Amino acid sequence: MYGLDIKKFEEDPVHLLADELLGIALAEYIGGSKCVFEYIRYDKKKPGVLSELGPFMDDIVASLIGATMSTIYSDLLEGEGRIS
Repeated sequence: MYGLDIKKFEEDPVHLLADELLGIALAEYIGGSKCVFEYIRYDKKKPGVLSELGPFMDDIVASLIGATMSTIYSDLLEGEGRIS
């Protein structure tokens, strides 16, 4: 990123917000606000490979995982009649 040296970029600094906005936008596009909550959970914990990815890629992958898992949870709960 312009004006940010490579070492700071790899540390995923707090003031780098563009990656978070991309993750939120992608999760909301896929499944609405419920998917955003799952994205945030995966983004904060960074389980597995997420901890090894760079600042933008970890948010995109966390968004895809969170949105997918949220959709699966919803489908399972709807199938059991717990939510309508």
